[in-house]
Amino acid sequence: MAIPDEVCWGLSDTPSRSRLVTHTRVPGVRWRLRLPSPMPASWVGLLLLSAFLLFFVVFVVAVSAGISLPAALLVGCAAAWLLAQSVRPFAGVRLRREAFAVLSVLAEDEAEQ
Repeated sequence: MAIPDEVCWGLSDTPSRSRLVTHTRVPGVRWRLRLPSPMPASWVGLLLLSAFLLFFVVFVVAVSAGISLPAALLVGCAAAWLLAQSVRPFAGVRLRREAFAVLSVLAEDEAEQ
């Protein structure tokens, strides 16, 4: 199933606070990556950068501590995944706020008719 461009954010796209996205395009990856939750497009770049930096720091610290490379990769990926999961509740609040705003406008329109 193809993912529409309206819900997908790329690194070259202009960040927008009003646009909610569910997927992102990352250079070097053929497929579109699913975000942990629908979130404003302005958050995606910061989330990707933070996840990469956290992965890199945890990976370097794990290798420096004498952990094997496969285990260090796994630990780095787990740290980046946990960061993404910690953003999920905040994105959910934003999504509920947007949905409530849309539903209240629709309710006002229905009440006027």
